[in-house]
Formats: sequence, structure tokens, C-alpha cells
Amino acid sequence: MREHPESGGITTRASGIRAASAALHPNRRGFLAGALAATTLRAEPEEQSFVAGLVASAPRSNSAPPSSSVENYWRSCDDCSRLAVRHVEVNNTFAQIVQAYDSRVAEFQDEMAKRRLRLVGLAMYAHSHDPAKRQEVVDEHVRVGRFLKAIGARYINTLIAPGPNLGNGDDESYRKVDVKIVASALNEAGKRVKEETGIDVAYHAEQGDLREHIWDRLLEATDPRYLKLCADVGHFASRGVDPMGVYKKYHSRMVVTHLRDFAPSAEAGGSERVRFVPFGQGVIPLRALVAYLRDVKFTGCAMGEGGGGNQAMQEYMTGELHLQL
Repeated sequence: MREHPESGGITTRASGIRAASAALHPNRRGFLAGALAATTLRAEPEEQSFVAGLVASAPRSNSAPPSSSVENYWRSCDDCSRLAVRHVEVNNTFAQIVQAYDSRVAEFQDEMAKRRLRLVGLAMYAHSHDPAKRQEVVDEHVRVGRFLKAIGARYINTLIAPGPNLGNGDDESYRKVDVKIVASALNEAGKRVKEETGIDVAYHAEQGDLREHIWDRLLEATDPRYLKLCADVGHFASRGVDPMGVYKKYHSRMVVTHLRDFAPSAEAGGSERVRFVPFGQGVIPLRALVAYLRDVKFTGCAMGEGGGGNQAMQEYMTGELHLQL
């Protein structure tokens, strides 16, 4: 079910015109009245057809570290709640939310309700490159999809884990990925999840996917009905792929976008490394990207990630991008 949150807006005020007009035309009250009528603008809310929120991260603390990944998740939720953020996403591979709560859905919902939060999506790593683990990959996507359906969420972000662990691999592991094998596994997983739960499975490209041009070949090789796109603008831009170009080419397939900012920095030898930075301190045109989402009436989710911490992202997204979170 698509949500269309109430639109937020900016108030534009005319100031100083009365004094300026009186000085220029001291005996012409009619001019003054006309000028005021022409320049006093009504506050018009900016349209927001999409959900906006944060990829939740726990704030740094000098106190004892959390005892579990689930506790870390609730700490991140507490911080988002404090900031009046209402929509969050988290990586389930790290947070283990489904493993902890798929048999305690009501308890999870109660905890989220206390914080006035909604979990809109979960990310997950999967060995979708390994044909021996195909059924395991499909089953785990369905399990996550069923949990998300039960809590009223919207999407799974699936990430390829080409190495031995569930996480990003090294360069060699990405070079060995057979895109046809991944495409087949994710087509099946996406089809099962969509047909059984209504939840979208969206592909999220990481640095290795982009370096080896896995991402574009995978999108071409998969069924757009069953494998959607999570466009992480930071990862795309950092590898020389224009985020606006991705938006325009794939906007009908995109169900979520991660908003990031990055600044390139030269290493020895002139090569560039990826350095994600707080919003507004990098080179990504976040205002233009959000304006495009408004223009095309995007109905997915725009989630801030890695932008200098929850508070810095919240302040930039509400103050500079005029988003309701």
C-alpha cells in the first residue's frame, strides 16, 4: 500500500516593502496598497508524494556499548524518535530484527508505536551469486517479506554478498560474480516475495557492483516486475554514474532511493577514493534530485543515509530539502 504523507511547505514573506514604498511615493497610498497586494504571497506547501526518513544508525555514546544488535537498533530508533523522524530503514543482516521478532510481531509493533516510528524497509545481504545457496536465498527473502507484510512495511533492499561472509566482498570476489546466476536467483526471490506478500524486492548496488558493472547488467537481465531498484545516489556518484541519469532512466522501477553526499579526494598516484560526507558538504546535487522526485510524483521512499549522523541528516533534510520525515 502506497502512502502519501501530508505535504509540508515553506512560508515566504514580503518584508520591508511598506517602508520602501512610502519613502519613494509618500503621497500615493494607492500604489502602496497595490504593491502589498502583489507581493504578499500565500504559503504553498511543497508536494511530497513519497515517504522520507532515515536509515537508522545508533548515536555514539560514552556509556557501555549495546549488548546485542537488536539493542543497537532500538537505540537508533530512540534517537530518530527524539528528532521527530517517523520513517526508518535498517540492515537486517546486522540488526537481526526478523530473527528476533518474526514470532513476536505484536511486541515489535508496540515498541515502534511507543516511539511513533514506522519501519518502511529492511536491507539484507545474500549469497545470490552462489547457485548452491539459491533456495536458501529465496527462502530468506520470503521470510523477511512475510515479516515486512505483517508490520505494514514496503520493501526489501537486497545486496549481493560475493565473499564468504554476509557483507561486501573484495575486488576479486566481485570480478567472479556471474550476473546470470544472480539474476535468476533474484528473479525467483522477487517473484515469490511479491506474489506471496506484496512486498517489493529492490536491488542495491554497492561499490563492487559498480566497479565491475554488475548493476546495469543485472537490471537488464532481471524482470522489472520482480526486481526493483534502490538507487543509492552516493554510491552511484562516487563511481562516476550520474544519479540524475539513473533517476530518469529507472524512475518507474525505483521504489526507494538512499540520499547521500560524497566528496572525492585524491590519493597518492592520482586515484580517487570514496569519502561520504555530511549532507551539503559534497558534490551531489541533493536539491535537484529531490526536486525531480517531486516533479515525477515519486511514490516510493527517500531515505537519508551516512550524512553525518541522524541529527545532521534530519536538520538538512527538513531545513534545506524541505522534506517531511
